[in-house]
Amino acid sequence: MNINRRILIKRVGIDRSVLYDFPLISLDANKLTSFKNVQFELNENSPILLESGERLGKLVIIDKFLGRMKVEFNYSNLHNKHFINTTLELMVSGSDNNLQNLNTEEYKDRIKAVFDYLENTYTIKADYSKIKVKKLELNATFFLDEPYENYKQAILMMIRNVSPKRFGCSSSNNAIKYATWHEANMKTNKDTLETALVKNSSIEIKVYNKGKQLQDIGEIENSGQSIMRVEYSIKDRRILQNAFGDDLVESLSDVKINNLFQKYFNRDIVAPYYAWRSKNKKELVGMVKRHREVNPSRWSEYFIREARQYEQMNGLPILFDIYDLQGVFRELEPPTG
Repeated sequence: MNINRRILIKRVGIDRSVLYDFPLISLDANKLTSFKNVQFELNENSPILLESGERLGKLVIIDKFLGRMKVEFNYSNLHNKHFINTTLELMVSGSDNNLQNLNTEEYKDRIKAVFDYLENTYTIKADYSKIKVKKLELNATFFLDEPYENYKQAILMMIRNVSPKRFGCSSSNNAIKYATWHEANMKTNKDTLETALVKNSSIEIKVYNKGKQLQDIGEIENSGQSIMRVEYSIKDRRILQNAFGDDLVESLSDVKINNLFQKYFNRDIVAPYYAWRSKNKKELVGMVKRHREVNPSRWSEYFIREARQYEQMNGLPILFDIYDLQGVFRELEPPTG
């Protein structure tokens, strides 16, 4: 499959999710046990009574069209209570191609299609009218004007600049832990960044080369065009409850998911960038001023040398763009008259 820019709708939308709380109404145990991709276990203590008189203990279905559905009976000796956990790890589409995210109406239609599929294919009928969401992936996906690798430094700056208070590796230092994935081509001896991410127990931020990922699994052809995805994985139900009023799927709306994405993107990416920009400008002003005072005739040569050393020592350049120097010179040499 080839792809062009007109196919991709640029928007904040939903990708994968984990849903829960959809009671089973009925199923055909005999038919279910005939599927190789179905794990089916009985448990005489389970309250889930089948037509055969047997009781369902565990049911797991892994299917490319839906993802992974699980129903499991558990008993707590401590509280003397039983629990029936129903979860659905929902794929955004019936294939591995999840390039296009879904708006909320499409997402709800997708859920209906999956439960219709469960009933028609696996004989499983469930009440999903009050189904809830406990994990939600939101993303913005877009074509780039230049090759993805040209954005390497900007991507790393985005990830490295997040707040240590929110994504710190410990409370005792001002540091974060982030991860990157690269592709090392042995023929060209070229190392290219593909993915960068940072996370805590509630949220994961990931920036990656979506076009390359889909090419690697054979879903799209290598057209020479680069596609970037910025993705938030919300793993804490309390965040969803605060954003949507509750964790019911029916409460989702395009306005709410856009507000949630923008809120965290501005907090984690935009605000830290402007803080870095202000701090970086001060460092650039000090560096230029120092070299102009010490080596007036050759200050630019020594400045560039130190800027290169800065990048080698810190992993990111202090001079991201030559135009950054315009602001430095305006400060050092204010207009006269």
